[in-house]
Amino acid sequence: MKNFIKLSLCGLLSFGLVALTACTPEKKSHEVTVGIVAPVAIPAMTEIVDGFKTELTKLYPHPIHFIVQNAQGDVNIQRSILQQFKTNNVNLVVPIGTATAQMANAMNAGQPIVALAAEFKTAQRDKFRNKNITNVLDEVDIDKQLAFIHSALPGLKKITLIYSPDDRIFTQVQKAAAAAKADGIQLQKLMIQNLPDLYTVSKQVDKDSQAIFILKDETVVSGINTLVKQAQQHHLLLIASDDGSVQKGADFAVGVSERLIGEGGAQLAAQVLNGTAPSQIPVKVMTQYHVYVTPAYEQGKNGLAANLSYAHVKAAATKFNYPVETLPLENN
Repeated sequence: MKNFIKLSLCGLLSFGLVALTACTPEKKSHEVTVGIVAPVAIPAMTEIVDGFKTELTKLYPHPIHFIVQNAQGDVNIQRSILQQFKTNNVNLVVPIGTATAQMANAMNAGQPIVALAAEFKTAQRDKFRNKNITNVLDEVDIDKQLAFIHSALPGLKKITLIYSPDDRIFTQVQKAAAAAKADGIQLQKLMIQNLPDLYTVSKQVDKDSQAIFILKDETVVSGINTLVKQAQQHHLLLIASDDGSVQKGADFAVGVSERLIGEGGAQLAAQVLNGTAPSQIPVKVMTQYHVYVTPAYEQGKNGLAANLSYAHVKAAATKFNYPVETLPLENN
């Protein structure tokens, strides 16, 4: 009976924040525990985690116990997860996203940290009071994104950017506005305060807008299904910045591979687990952009205007030397 209760408790951990101790096995010789925290459950996070776990298992020669927790978009849950990682003294803390990394850096100063998809450059990281951190920087240069979109779709005259009030995102929105103006593209900006706002705000897209554009914005991306439906209903192009959004139905994306972010983080993590101090490991910057498209967009089955077609995007990808990959849709 006691064993049954213990097993039941372990099963609950994936759904709530019961103490992680009950499910953490006794460490065997050389075994390490790696605690991963994702701020929200979206396809991009899954790809990052899968890439990280698979690659680290290849690179580190000893057993690894992974604890993967989802904060469900709640900062208090995220704080509790990180506190549990600290209490249980996991060997390596792996936060995903800039805000999550900042919280981990403040709370888990005694533990080595490898942050994934965190927008800290080496100069910024070196100013942290806690030096026990390194990271994978996956920032997508908004100027390069808009330059690609303008080259691929010269017939695009007006685009709608939907974004959240995150400080990091707001900075990118300002850059996007400047880049769009320089390219002669009108930019309609629509901000949501939280995820429930997305349905209402998405109905405010101007009638003469030809496309909806979203950044690597966790709040907006978590509601991608709403935007897919709106774009399809009004025959709008939906352009994203991550491959996970394309797998959910965005027509195409310009960005970096989420799986490669995870794999790059695993390369840093292996160095840390083998004894190198995180502060001695340079920030890994993702620089190779990819273009991801849906099968419907590639085959021209989405009812979009001819000047917004896949052929133009593919030609631009060749010009910019960006690999093109067609991604199958996930079951929603």
